[in-house]
Amino acid sequence: MSDLDDLMTPTPEMYSDAGDQAVYALCDDLEKAVNHDRITSEEEFRKELHLAITKVARTHGEIWDTEPRWYISKRLTQTLTTPRQWQPVDL
Repeated sequence: MSDLDDLMTPTPEMYSDAGDQAVYALCDDLEKAVNHDRITSEEEFRKELHLAITKVARTHGEIWDTEPRWYISKRLTQTLTTPRQWQPVDL
């Protein structure tokens, strides 16, 4: 990957690598739950998203900052709007 690719690849911009990994895991888990029909409605998804963010916030409070919320919103919106045509994620 080139330096330009690094600049173009969005990251959660948490304070530490552990924080970034927590956000990646949060998104991975929610995407898998939706794609494997463990979450079947937007209401259920939003509840699970809030619970997941609250859980990460216990050790990484910066998840409420702008950049991590933007990253989560952008990544999960891509997952949800294409196959299910759900509303975009707005944090």
